[in-house]
Amino acid sequence: ALPICQLFDGSGSTLTFRDLTLRNGYNPDGSGGAVYAYSMTLVRVRATDNSAGVNGGAFWAFNGATITDSRFTDNRAGQDGGAIYAFVGSVSIGNSSFERNQAGSEGGAVYCYDGSIAATDGSSFVANGAATHGGALFSYLGSGISLADAVFTDNSAGSQGGAVGSIYPVTAV
Repeated sequence: ALPICQLFDGSGSTLTFRDLTLRNGYNPDGSGGAVYAYSMTLVRVRATDNSAGVNGGAFWAFNGATITDSRFTDNRAGQDGGAIYAFVGSVSIGNSSFERNQAGSEGGAVYCYDGSIAATDGSSFVANGAATHGGALFSYLGSGISLADAVFTDNSAGSQGGAVGSIYPVTAV
């Protein structure tokens, strides 16, 4: 078995990562395979092959995340948010790609429990999957999901929302 190797634990901290690659983070019994933080800003970050036994295969944020010019591939979560899980707040995604991320329940790439998700500026979601809802994106509570110039290809969910799932409205522009 692999040792527990969460790369960063920023509990209570707001973290900013720029021009960084995070690979093979592993948290089998918790959340945030690579990073666990209060909130985060990711700019030109690459996250690959990270996994968490619970939520947020690569990243877990209590109060949202801002993601720009980043790439997330082959991350896995046992429950929600194959690449990213945000508990509250908003997740803003610009010009970023999510490929082959997997969640054991909801939000194959991104899951937001109580907030919103905005994906814009050519962000792409390719071949992500969730066992139940929201193959690429899932928002449970809050104000839903807003999409503008985002591309979804070959995402899948076992029950509903092959690409996008939300309890609240989804707005596509």
